[in-house]
Amino acid sequence: MTIATEQSTEAPPAFPQLRDDPLAPPPAYAQWREETPAKQVTLQNGKTAWVVTRQKEAREVFENPTVSRDPSQEEFPQVRRGMSFRRNDLIMNHMDPPLHGRFRKMLAPWFTMKKINEQREDIQKIVDEAVDRLMTFGKPVNFHKEFSLVIPSTVICRTLGIDYAFHNDFERLATVITRAGSSAEDFAAATKELFGVCEHLVDESIKNPGGGVLQVLTDKLQAGEINREQAVAHTYVLVVGGHETTAHTISLGFLQLFRDPAQAEFLRENTDRIPDAITEMLRLQAINDGSVARITTTELDLGGVKVPAGAGIIPLMSPSHRDPRAWDNPDVFDIDRDNSQHLALGGGIHSCLGQNLARAELEVVFETILRRIPTLRLAGCESDIGFQRDGFVFGVYDLPVAW
Repeated sequence: MTIATEQSTEAPPAFPQLRDDPLAPPPAYAQWREETPAKQVTLQNGKTAWVVTRQKEAREVFENPTVSRDPSQEEFPQVRRGMSFRRNDLIMNHMDPPLHGRFRKMLAPWFTMKKINEQREDIQKIVDEAVDRLMTFGKPVNFHKEFSLVIPSTVICRTLGIDYAFHNDFERLATVITRAGSSAEDFAAATKELFGVCEHLVDESIKNPGGGVLQVLTDKLQAGEINREQAVAHTYVLVVGGHETTAHTISLGFLQLFRDPAQAEFLRENTDRIPDAITEMLRLQAINDGSVARITTTELDLGGVKVPAGAGIIPLMSPSHRDPRAWDNPDVFDIDRDNSQHLALGGGIHSCLGQNLARAELEVVFETILRRIPTLRLAGCESDIGFQRDGFVFGVYDLPVAW
């Protein structure tokens, strides 16, 4: 039976919603999921879009070639206040085929499993040095600032081939850009400043090639294969995407283990299961609910709900990853479950380009911390944690720990 798409006379509920628990989706999302596989919502700019709340239908959206990432379309859902990307030719994230494939092919060799495995020794050194530094601080220490952010920031600087000295700008500005609660003015100012930093990096790479992904971009720029705006925009995306989400995954992952010390002890003794634990953390955290917006180009039938052509659509990973239709006891942290269908790293042609790098960082981080600081614990109560609850990218700002 077809489910009617007509909404009540009341305005659709607001999106995004806030989390009560940083390790669980907002309560409203679970209610939406049980009501319908796709629901119309009201965005911060007053426009409406559809959110997809069940696993099967969310995957259909990710993998459907008729669903576009083109932000220049009038009804493309602008989840963030002041969202600035309104073109489909600047960054790979918002490109459709065939342009998307050309840019992905250009960058993909830097993120293959073979390439990442070659970097594991270097990643291990970065993590060990960060642990050494962490242990020099007085306790309690902000684990997120002094460790979780340090690892992906250092790694992405190495991957890009730039000086780590830029990490302070990256972290400061990315925090504003990924926070849904930032005002349109603050978002625009932070975006402009970070683009300025990236323009400087592109210019420096042309003058003094440093290897890495940035040199790939500037070599293509000088060869006339891409333009300057594309080189700068891809630097921007790699900077933001290369550290913010990975840092939150580290901090929330350890919070998960603080809540379940028996699981931490098991992983300490069975390090071969750490990759499974990370996959389960990614499923449960589902921190990127606001960054996967799309627009339909044809009518979609999602579990009987008819979503019209030209409608904004957002596959919501946090309720989808708790869908009892897809997983038994979905709210339980269980490293033995089959997680092959989770969407934390995207799906279809827009699956995360850097997922192999992110997984490598996470595996090294969790093995090293569990081995070197076995008594690591939350200092105080969870109420002392500075949570980022605002609905775009979930995470923490302040995670006080001791050992």
